[in-house]
Amino acid sequence: MIKYISKKEHLSLVIDGVVSDDHKKKGIRFEAFHVFKFFVANPKKPQEIVDLLLSHKSRLLTALNEMKKHNEDGSVDYGRELPLLIDKLTSLE
Repeated sequence: MIKYISKKEHLSLVIDGVVSDDHKKKGIRFEAFHVFKFFVANPKKPQEIVDLLLSHKSRLLTALNEMKKHNEDGSVDYGRELPLLIDKLTSLE
């Protein structure tokens, strides 16, 4: 798993799934979120992962805040990690 979350190519694919607003791909977005959280939560992220997260930070925060609305209204359960990921991504520099 550590090798997987250390590759920017993998993160790029996961980001595409998370920021997708295609309603036909709700399941993909849900699953991509659960992989994405490992990239963000990794305390030993390689610099190329940090750089990629920073370059997509705005798009990711928009998508995560949208997910938060769905989480709060009960339409989709992204779990308790969602607010933590938003905070972690917001503070990423």
